[in-house]
Amino acid sequence: MWDLTTALLATAAVAGGAVALPPLARVVGGFCAVIGMLGTLRGRTWAPTVAALGLLAWFVGHWSFAVRRGRALSVVDGAVGD
Repeated sequence: MWDLTTALLATAAVAGGAVALPPLARVVGGFCAVIGMLGTLRGRTWAPTVAALGLLAWFVGHWSFAVRRGRALSVVDGAVGD
């Protein structure tokens, strides 16, 4: 299994890449998340890691894209709960 340092480096690399290239991160992250979920159903040991990093890339890619376009939801703006 992974140690803490490797997990943190992988998380930082995926999040950094997702912020740098949000459209690509959304596509690749979504693909990895689906492959990871399917692998988890089949009992593969690598699958939860791929699913978690894919979801991270997908969420950060969507957030980064929304922030750059000025469409991010914010509690301060009153967008939540309207």
